[in-house]
Amino acid sequence: TRQVVPLHPQPRPAEIREQHEDFKDYYVNAIYAQGVTLRLLGFHRQARKKQREIIENHAFSPWYSHAHRENLMAYLLNTSVQKNLAFELLKTHQDSLEALESSDKVIWEFTAQRTEAEIWLSLGQANRSLEMLHDLYAQITTTVGMTNVHQASFLRLYGKTFLRTHQKSAAWDMLQKGSALAVSAGLTHQQHQIEQDLRNF
Repeated sequence: TRQVVPLHPQPRPAEIREQHEDFKDYYVNAIYAQGVTLRLLGFHRQARKKQREIIENHAFSPWYSHAHRENLMAYLLNTSVQKNLAFELLKTHQDSLEALESSDKVIWEFTAQRTEAEIWLSLGQANRSLEMLHDLYAQITTTVGMTNVHQASFLRLYGKTFLRTHQKSAAWDMLQKGSALAVSAGLTHQQHQIEQDLRNF
């Protein structure tokens, strides 16, 4: 008997699993992007819900460490900061970075330290925050993976911290640097935020 070869052969189970894994990365990436967008729009509670979906269900995703950081950032914006919870979230983010195998690891470690400085500022410890930011400022032109967005965000935080310690001249200088960078790089969101801070003078 002659064997009939189907016109459209069915994929083998291994191929199906491989395609599913490829799709899953895109799916997790979409959840992460939704969370970031919600945070930027001010919907911090909903943003945390998106990132926690990744944290709870996709521990082996490339976006796992980033989801921890976004969850922490949304928490800092959503409510008055509780020290224990803030540092618990930071610790889980730092732990997740240890397993991250990516060329982006250096910049994410930098942002974890920057976030710690932001936590101290949120807790009213501006001088402690400023000490950390002094050390990090020397690294913003040498850290691998540093983008204009990272720099503008850092300069804004640095300026706000100077302002909290009543160093208005230094605060003005940093915010102006951040504003100029945001304008030249076309970072509309960052430019708008920094302009709001400059109105405090």
